[in-house]
Amino acid sequence: VKNSLKANIFSDDTTIRDNCCKIYSFLIATLTTNWQDGIDYIINSFSNTDLLPNGFINLFLILRNIVNQINFTNEIIEPFNQQFIQTLSISLTIISKEPTEEKYTSTLRSSCINYMSDFIKISPKVIKISEDDTTSNITIPSILNSLSNSFQIYDVDLYTSIQLLLLNLIQNFYRQSPSFMEQIVNYMDSGIDLATTHPKCS
Repeated sequence: VKNSLKANIFSDDTTIRDNCCKIYSFLIATLTTNWQDGIDYIINSFSNTDLLPNGFINLFLILRNIVNQINFTNEIIEPFNQQFIQTLSISLTIISKEPTEEKYTSTLRSSCINYMSDFIKISPKVIKISEDDTTSNITIPSILNSLSNSFQIYDVDLYTSIQLLLLNLIQNFYRQSPSFMEQIVNYMDSGIDLATTHPKCS
């Protein structure tokens, strides 16, 4: 069953693919450390650039489903903490890609940002406030800096995803927000300009 799921999360058949992605995430949530290979397979698949962009979108769909499982904070995040930090690092790499890199589509970037947004909302403690905190390379400055290239892409879904991510950062790190609010305001100003030139993004 597990091997079948691994093969079919990349199926060309939308129904098969989506159902297998859901089952895959449920299985990881149920077996947790008894299926270490399940989460490792997801991480390792990101090294296969032949899967770009749709295969990566499927991987982020699975990760997002896992993060939203009711036992994520109690049973999943701790034993797989390093793996999830790695997925966030991969996410930053993807959303920071130049807009001209065609394989890194707006849909892939949106999927990636939506995953990050859900993760921050559910498990914000993984995110560090400052670059000086060496316990993790996933910091608020690194997240904000990585968004600049994606912000140049005129896509309403991507723009909406970025807005939600910024809102989650403010809500979950409200006390520390003065240290990064200026950069968020600059992004929002850019968003206003974007909405002016591209009304669908308003």
